[in-house]
Amino acid sequence: NSQPNVVAAKVTQLQGLSSWAKAQLGRESAIWSALSHPHIVNCHGRLSDGSRHVLLLEYAAGGELFDRIMSMDNSCFSESDAARIV
Repeated sequence: NSQPNVVAAKVTQLQGLSSWAKAQLGRESAIWSALSHPHIVNCHGRLSDGSRHVLLLEYAAGGELFDRIMSMDNSCFSESDAARIV
């Protein structure tokens, strides 16, 4: 395959985070690493350099579904609406 691998990087600055928040980052990383489903983006790894925590996720063009939901005028968001966006 000659196409480059494209990933999304979720970067979190560690400075100023409570120990609870840092533990939640670890929990999030563990959950992402354990997920394996064709309709959920894959986690390709995680990195930390002491000042930042980075999750490397499969790139999904189109942005966040949550952002789309919040921008809709409708008070109801059906499963068919989500399927159309995704």
